[in-house]
Amino acid sequence: MKLSDQGLPPGYNFILPAVDEGAVRADLSGTVSLVGGELLWNVTVGCSGGSPACADCVAKPYWERWSRSNGYYVDADSWGNVIAYDYAVRVEPARWPQQPQRILVAPAGDLFNDKVPDAFIDRVLLVMQQHPQHTFYLLTKRAQRMKAYLAARARGVIAAENRSDTALRGLKWPLSNVCIGISCENQLTYMSRVRHLVETPALRRFVVVEPMLGPVRLDQVPLETRDILWPLKGIVQAYRGQDAQGRLHWEPLDQPLLEVPAIDWVVVGGYRGAAVRPMHPHWVRTILRSCQRENVPFFFKGWGDYAPTAVLDLSGDETLVIVSHDGTLRGRGVGSSTNFLAVQTEPVPDVHMTRRSDGQMRDLLDGRRYRQMIRDVAGKRVRLVDCSDLARMLHRLSNPQATVSGPVTATPAVANDSAMDASASAERQRPIADWLRHTIGKPLR
Repeated sequence: MKLSDQGLPPGYNFILPAVDEGAVRADLSGTVSLVGGELLWNVTVGCSGGSPACADCVAKPYWERWSRSNGYYVDADSWGNVIAYDYAVRVEPARWPQQPQRILVAPAGDLFNDKVPDAFIDRVLLVMQQHPQHTFYLLTKRAQRMKAYLAARARGVIAAENRSDTALRGLKWPLSNVCIGISCENQLTYMSRVRHLVETPALRRFVVVEPMLGPVRLDQVPLETRDILWPLKGIVQAYRGQDAQGRLHWEPLDQPLLEVPAIDWVVVGGYRGAAVRPMHPHWVRTILRSCQRENVPFFFKGWGDYAPTAVLDLSGDETLVIVSHDGTLRGRGVGSSTNFLAVQTEPVPDVHMTRRSDGQMRDLLDGRRYRQMIRDVAGKRVRLVDCSDLARMLHRLSNPQATVSGPVTATPAVANDSAMDASASAERQRPIADWLRHTIGKPLR
């Protein structure tokens, strides 16, 4: 397929050449799409990376093909260049069908990259406002910038360069046809981004865990003051203090310190690419159970290039990998000389994964497909929420009914056991840094 001199052709879902004979999928639309079936709107191309999931980025070959086709020089450092693609904003919306479509914004980049100016993002939002029949998905790793930008738009602020434009002066936010989301790959990236997500003004929010590189606990985010953010429930649980024996306690979940916007949708997917980083099925099941408890729609995209297998070819399968719950990889697929390795069964059994699995089984979790979509938000109201340490403390001081963090002399009513794993509460007599590390690292149930 040859690109025109004016820009991307209709559809712009390129067919990339297979890297090797074992490549399962060469269609880019299957690797950079959200859940499949979206139109890809490439308003920005290129990314400066910086995340653990960026080592084998599926969008990088697309960027290189796009750059060469448009006369840009490509070398080892060019991936850090970000293009705000003006043609995509001016011309491509006219090509979209009139019927409602799901449109993924900047699949080969990040609209909220620091190199993309606010004035350009204003114009992208205006196109979304002018096409209310379509649903747009804004997905970013830069949740802090997204929060700052969209909070300013909610207050009616636009970039100085656009203030003379009548149409842009009428730009509104939030828009009912726009869903905002964060992508993450492990517990630390999730914790660092989800707080910004719930503080961002929007009608719908989602989390994409792809590629999943380790266990992720979506339901609880311990904060620096020992309060607990529950993103799926939409609350902040107050830390009550310590009793005379030094045990930590929290307020009951039905008496939250703050109510915050809850996550509306969760998407999970495995790793695709040359590097070998398959995910353990127990990680996915844990997120599924958390979503089911809170009635949050869950979409499983699939295992990626590696999928679980029960039919073992220990002598001939060069791609076989044994995955432990802690992320340890063994087997010939990661360079071991043999597949005959002891398999652990406690506390969570190891699993065998291979590139040779049946392609039709790659999106099944325990024999079932999970493809729930985000729900409608008709009539939903938008709240601007500040979950910062200062905001929570001010809320405590201004609310006489709210608890004040600190030691207590009498044994308080123990918070709901599900708030944290209560079995470990007696051990929580360590400094806050140790407590955070303990909370993040303990096994998921």
